[in-house]
This record gives sequence, C-alpha cells and structure tokens, in this order.
Amino acid sequence: MPVIRLRQAIDEMEPGMVIRVLATDPASVNDMPAFARNTGHELLSSGRVDGVFEYYFRKSANEAS
Repeated sequence: MPVIRLRQAIDEMEPGMVIRVLATDPASVNDMPAFARNTGHELLSSGRVDGVFEYYFRKSANEAS
C-alpha cells in the first residue's frame, strides 16, 4: 500500500521535488528501493525509528514509467 500511495503522490509533483514517505509495513524495506529502480526516481535516504520507516524520494525529470 505505501508504494501505491507514493505513486499517486509523486505523479502530482514537479520534477526535482522531494517527498517524505512514512510507512509501518516491513515490506517497504524492499518495496521502496524497487520503486526507485523501476521508476527512475531517486531514493535519497531511508531509515527506521520506533517501528516507522522513513524514506525521502526526489522525483526524476525522466520517469521510466
């Protein structure tokens, strides 16, 4: 579910903008880097605090779809 919401949000953004994603789904550890690889958006950082995963993405100017 976090990847679907990320896709919806990032589609509304301008290239170069950064989005912060919070997720509690442990699968996001694999899903978020895969999203970056598959779409061309840059995963700037990731981490975990108290069971909440935090990711920062920069929207690419040349999305791979």
